[in-house]
Amino acid sequence: MAQKAVANLANISVGSRFYGRINNITALGIFVTIDRGHSGLVHRSDFTDWPNDHERYQIGDEVRVVVLSNENNRIGLSLSRLDDPALVDTTNIFSLTAPEEFEAILSQTLDEANQTIKQLEEQNNGR
Repeated sequence: MAQKAVANLANISVGSRFYGRINNITALGIFVTIDRGHSGLVHRSDFTDWPNDHERYQIGDEVRVVVLSNENNRIGLSLSRLDDPALVDTTNIFSLTAPEEFEAILSQTLDEANQTIKQLEEQNNGR
């Protein structure tokens, strides 16, 4: 069972973004439970003014974090670096899209969404 948990932990890659819940706040930082019950630490150095900044968070709050590191069964997280382009989220299909292809893919996605909405509206009108 422990090996399976470690294997799942290996699937959490640097740059991945998650929504998680704060499960503990200590002098070291904020611990957040993310994917499949794994926890990571948002170190106090991630905050500009730790003594004041951490007071706006409470246990149970949902936060969005990015994985900074995943070594030795410890996950390092950040709240402040969510938009850091150096942290590529390999689970996001658009992360590896060339800038010149992005508009075409976005347009295709929008067309597909509009078609799906139209189909759903037609189904609801038929009821």
